[in-house]
Amino acid sequence: MKTIYTALQIVIFIMLCTAQYSCVAQTKTTTTQTVDGKKYYMHTVEKGQTLYGISKLYEVDKNDIVLENPKLIDGLKLGVVLKIPYTKITTTTKPESTSNNYKPILYSSPIATTNGTIHTVEKSQTLYSISKLYNTTVDDILKLNATLKDNSIKEGDQVIVSAKSVTANKTTTEITPAKVATTETISTNEPTVTFDPIPTKTAPKYDEGITNDNQINIALLLPLFSNSFNDSVSLKSKIFSGKAMVALEFYNGFMMSVDTLKSKCVTVNLNVYDVENDSLKTLDVLSKKELKNANVVIGPFYTSTALITSEYCAEKNKLYISPVSPNNKVLVGNAKAYKTMASTQTQFEYLANYITNNAPTQRIISVYFDGAKQKTAINYFNKNVQLQGDSVRTVNYKKQGLKYLQSQLSSTKPNKIILAITEQSVANEVVNKLKTLAKIYDIQLLCGDTYLGFENIDYETLQQLKFRAVSNTYTDYTLPKTQNFVTEYKNKYKSEPSKYSMNGYDLGCWLARNYSTYQNINNLFDTQYEGVGNKYIMRSVGANNGYENFGLYLVGYNELKLIVEP
Repeated sequence: MKTIYTALQIVIFIMLCTAQYSCVAQTKTTTTQTVDGKKYYMHTVEKGQTLYGISKLYEVDKNDIVLENPKLIDGLKLGVVLKIPYTKITTTTKPESTSNNYKPILYSSPIATTNGTIHTVEKSQTLYSISKLYNTTVDDILKLNATLKDNSIKEGDQVIVSAKSVTANKTTTEITPAKVATTETISTNEPTVTFDPIPTKTAPKYDEGITNDNQINIALLLPLFSNSFNDSVSLKSKIFSGKAMVALEFYNGFMMSVDTLKSKCVTVNLNVYDVENDSLKTLDVLSKKELKNANVVIGPFYTSTALITSEYCAEKNKLYISPVSPNNKVLVGNAKAYKTMASTQTQFEYLANYITNNAPTQRIISVYFDGAKQKTAINYFNKNVQLQGDSVRTVNYKKQGLKYLQSQLSSTKPNKIILAITEQSVANEVVNKLKTLAKIYDIQLLCGDTYLGFENIDYETLQQLKFRAVSNTYTDYTLPKTQNFVTEYKNKYKSEPSKYSMNGYDLGCWLARNYSTYQNINNLFDTQYEGVGNKYIMRSVGANNGYENFGLYLVGYNELKLIVEP
């Protein structure tokens, strides 16, 4: 195993050397162009050039180049014209970027004295990151260090972190500094897509209430994993796996919504940061000065980093939006936090409301297999459903099996099966058994959105079972607003928009709708909006906590096509 690991290290080292020290002659273009008030070099890719080489030629971080040119997802191709952010090149030698010349940083052990605990500041540390090490706050540290000016510290400074002796949470921790991927100031001179906001009782027309003085400062924290980009010609889509691909698609869609804001004369100052799935990178980004001016922070996608960000926003009284994670923990203790994806519990509460309103006299059977999450989902359903003349029959499929499930079916009235099984093999087994039983009994299958994510779904079977699932998203491609969005997206990015592209676009348009109504973005809880793939209806999850989206869809299949329940 050690030999294999060493061999891999050698291969990686050779690849890095090949990418970073290419001998291809690089020529910097003098052609520039101003787009949306921002100046760019218009660089034409030449034979043998790499993304790394181009970034060094113009002294621009490669992450900035990727975000300005989303088409790079298909590879760095000969003859393609790239927009390179314009910078004045200095004659002094710049240090290598942190992504290529990074050295691990170790926190030194704190010194306990009679005056309290003293921490020696290490390279790249901030007051915010230090406060998290000692479970304290920046304000408390400042009170103990009256000589600090402008909250600034530098390597080697000694800072009192506590009036008494304490131990840091981490004594040896590697930190990778986060990077600002791009900063944009959006002007008002380009066409944009059209969309059809849902009217509310108090909302004026969409284009009312916006003036040239309006401005929104947005910080977008994404798991781009930009250090994994392949620099040598083939920046293929497979490089962007998992959350990284989701992040790029979300970013593209969000930028489309920025175009919409721009057409309404709103200035958007957007800072994008790559925090990967790294808590320490997230802390480093949150300590940056430009975050102080942010009106709203969106992301990250992973629950662990989202929790850190939500806590920061609560402390700084900033609006926070979690766009992907369904975990309600990000809402606890932050009354200005919003989560656009409904949790599993909320989905099953939605199912309970549907049954209460549409099938209160039918036989209702809830089925789970094992695990706390499945039991919790079923408990939410059982607690919230209201039946007439009957009660919910609950089946533990792991212990009681098919025969017991069949014994609970009614032969005289319709049966609604509420399925909370998250193991695909078990869920498919139950579905296939229900297909056979459906020849004898009147059965309809309902579940949360987990089943929609399974592979190799038998759509014909689901259609026979009158399948319905709660979903956070649904897109009607027959609507003009959807067709307009898809056309604009394909023209701009040369690819089909995914549901994550629509998530980003709809979220931005939801912010725009709120801004046009209230001239700020502090009333999202009172702003209902339906976009091309998402519906926003916010509700509080408790006193002193944030808001969860209850704008859900009930979808199914008809003639093998996804449909939505009216």
